[in-house]
Amino acid sequence: MLNRECHIALPCKGDQTFAFAQDNEIIFTLIPEMLLDFIQGIRYEQEYEWGLPFFAKLKEEYFLKPK
Repeated sequence: MLNRECHIALPCKGDQTFAFAQDNEIIFTLIPEMLLDFIQGIRYEQEYEWGLPFFAKLKEEYFLKPK
C-alpha cells in the first residue's frame, strides 16, 4: 500500500488440491484510484462466467510402516 501497488495472493494448485482452498480464499490490496477499473474487471469476469479452476484429489487413507 505504501508503494501504491496492488498485490494479490491466490491459492496455488497444491492448496486447491490438497488443502481444498476455495476461490474466495484470495488476499489482495488495492489502491483507491484503481477501484473503478477493478469493479469493471469483476463485472467482465462475471459476464463471461470466468473464475479460478478448482481441482480436488481425494486419496484413501493408508497405513504407514511402523518404522
